[in-house]
Order: sequence, then structure tokens, then C-alpha cells
Amino acid sequence: MVRHPRAAVVLFRFVLLALLAVPLALANEAQAQLRGLTPEDSYRLTTVGGAALSPTAAHVAFTVTTVNEGENNRNTTIWLQELRDGRPVGEPTRFTDPTRNSTGPAWSPDGRVLAFTSRRGDEEGSVWFIRVGGMGGEAYRIEGVRSTPTWSRDGSRIAFTAEPPREDRPNARESARTQRVAPGAISQPLDGARFDGYVLTHRRYKRDGTVTYLPHPDHGAKRQLWVVPATGGEPLQVTETPFNVGAFDWAPDASYFIFAGNPEEDDEMNFDPTGALWVVPAEGGEARLVAELPGGQGAPAISPDGRRLAFLHTPAWDAETFLMVVDLDRNGIATGEPRNLTAEWDRTAAAPFWTPDGRHLRWNATVNGHSHLFEVAATGGAVRQITEGDRVVTQVSVSADGRLMAYSASDPVTPADIYVADASGRNETRITTFNDALLAEIARQPAERITWRVADGTEIDGWVIRPVGEQGGQRYPMILSIH
Repeated sequence: MVRHPRAAVVLFRFVLLALLAVPLALANEAQAQLRGLTPEDSYRLTTVGGAALSPTAAHVAFTVTTVNEGENNRNTTIWLQELRDGRPVGEPTRFTDPTRNSTGPAWSPDGRVLAFTSRRGDEEGSVWFIRVGGMGGEAYRIEGVRSTPTWSRDGSRIAFTAEPPREDRPNARESARTQRVAPGAISQPLDGARFDGYVLTHRRYKRDGTVTYLPHPDHGAKRQLWVVPATGGEPLQVTETPFNVGAFDWAPDASYFIFAGNPEEDDEMNFDPTGALWVVPAEGGEARLVAELPGGQGAPAISPDGRRLAFLHTPAWDAETFLMVVDLDRNGIATGEPRNLTAEWDRTAAAPFWTPDGRHLRWNATVNGHSHLFEVAATGGAVRQITEGDRVVTQVSVSADGRLMAYSASDPVTPADIYVADASGRNETRITTFNDALLAEIARQPAERITWRVADGTEIDGWVIRPVGEQGGQRYPMILSIH
């Protein structure tokens, strides 16, 4: 299954085509050797994602997910494609154990080490590292790293977020049982070891699309920020907050972090945006607010020179989310008033990142069912769209010099592939071709965009994929997919 939510929509539309196309005759001679996609073809479908371009642009890493029909599961591995000037050299190669699931490829700043997540056996950690280029070898662990690593810009230290370790941590089965009863609940089972029900006192006891119940927030510790030398060692706990540490960014000189957190995250009756941005020294200490703004802030990104901070700001409940920039002092505290860079733009930005020269900010955004990369000057001005086409572009990853970028792209009738292009979005090269053999057998109908307005004047987008071999005047069953 495609893991990115926008990519999942496209995949579902692709499957929808299969359901519409199966029972119908082919329309013309050009399609005579093609057929409709069948549900059984989904077992042959390969899902590609997780694009990660190395800082040197010498390789692009990505994930490949295949279906094991007989075992009723999926397997995800990490593949690697060597590049030269943004073009593939040879064929992509599988880089991780095919018998293990591996996800989340992430590069060290020098591009020599690739990190990934793979839970193997009962070990506590799931983060592995492997050398790329030159002397390779087996995947290895770095002592102290327990979650997705984020290197300092000089590569000397690794930061991550994780719950504080517990020496008395129960195993998974014991933990699940002890968390069935909310702390402080009035009703308590007579025999906890035999009790197979739940005592719930919180409203957020379920997550969409899941069957299992979520434990009460008081059962778990809050995620904190940790730092460990890149060579491994005892991790230093940098934060000690009563709320989870969210997205964070290193200062360019590695002297401090700016991180997102929401002090009201456990207040079930709070629907207002209440997240904030905090700064903390890299050696630990008191966390201070970066800026005092109404509403919520998140997705911090410090400029390459350390003088400015970009972030997302939602002023109030049901308000637009804006991309903001504010000047920073040398301790990471905001100076002056934040500047709104997207006040005149009628879309919503995702988490921003800086171009290496610090002159522009980029982000992904949805446009009429598509998703593309956008850019604005850090000093303000018109927002510019970088990538084009009737497709979903996600997971943008950029080389250290900003010259090249890799990303995942798909359209309503084509599963995602990995592409590499220059910074302007031109000279695009498709890197992966895993589904070409399957698609060569299939008659694919284009997705036609339709729009309509609802009572408050809002324009709604939809798409129609017509049956293969549609005959005028005939009636066909329709499948409605609401997303």
C-alpha cells in the first residue's frame, strides 16, 4: 500500500479503473490486444515511494512494495539507483534484505551512509545504517540511536525523538493488557489478569482505519528530543517537556534546536490550534518560546545561514494556514514581526524547506486534486509552481547544492514512479519502471475532471473514469469513491 496519503488516492483511482473495466468489451482495433485491469492484477502491482536523493546526487534511494499473495501480506525493501548528472547509470538494485520490511531511507550529510527503519526480531531499536559506495558491508547499528535519525549539518551528531527508555518496560502483550484500563478510572476490574475488556475515560480511543483501541495518553511517556554522537554513544536527553516533541530542525552551527510541540495535546475539548515553536540548546536546558503568536505554529525550518525561521501558522480554528518567515537572533529567538508569505495565495502549504542558497522556500500543495511543488522568495512576492501536469508529485528530496531533486509522481491511471529533475522541474527522467510490463497489457481510460458547486458556492472537484469500450446509449454500473 502506498504510504503517502496523496499517493494513496491515485492508487485507489487506479484500482477503481480495474473494477469499471473488467466486464466490458474492448472498443476498437487499437485496443484489441489489450484488456481491462482485473482485481487479480493488484497482486502484480508494485508500489514505489520514499524517494531520497543523496546529498551528492550520486544515488537515489526509494522503497519498493510487493504483494505476497500466498502469505497474504506485503513486503517493502529499499532500492538504490546510481546517478550521473541526474541520469540513471545501469539498473536499480535492491539494497536491503528481501525477507525483512525496510522503510524510511535517510542520508547522512556526506551521502556515504544510508539509514533505514527495519524491525528485526525482538530488539528494542529498529534503525539501521549501511555504507554506500566504496566499502559497503552489512547493515549495522549506531549505539544510542532509537528512532529516525536527523544528522546535524556538519554530520557530527544525530538527533531523534523517542520516549524515555524504561528498564521495567513490559513486553508487547503485557503492555497491551495493562493499558486496557484508563489510569484513575472509577471502574476497576476485580482481576486485571483475567479482564479482557476496556475501561475508557478519553474520547480519542480509536484511530480512523484501525481496529485496536488506543491507550489513555497518561499510560505513555512523552516523546523527547535526544542527541548522540554520529559514531554512537550514550544519548543525551535534550528536552523534558510535558508534551510530545514534534517536528524539529538543527541550527546550522548545531548550537540549538527549534521544535514544535502542543501543550494542549491531551485536552480533548480543545479544538483550537495551540501548537507552538520552542528553542532549546543542543546540550539541553530550558526550552523557550521562539515567538508568541495567537493560534498554532508548526513545521519549523531554519534558513541555511541561521538568521531566519520559516514555519506554518494557523491563527484560529477553521482559519487558513499560512507560510511565515521571521528573523532570529543568535540564540534562536524571533526578532521583529513574522512576515506572511502566502497571504495572497489561495492554497495551503505543507511543511516548507529552504533552497540551499537561502533565497527561496519550497513546499508541496494540493491543486484541484493534483499535488505539486511550489516556491516563493524568502523576501515575499508571487508564489510560483515548479512541477507541472495532471498528477500528484510528492516526497520531494533535494541535493545539497540544490541543483537536482527527486520525487514520486503518479496520475489517476498510473501507479507512482520515482523521477529526477533539475531544480526548475525541467529535464525530468523517470527512474523506475516496475509496472511497465503489467501496464502494457492494460487498456487504460483517461480520468475526466468534473466540477460542481454546493450550496455555499464552494466548487467541488471530481473525476470520472469511463468503462473500457463504452458504447453510446448503453448504461453501466458506477462505483463511487469519496475521498
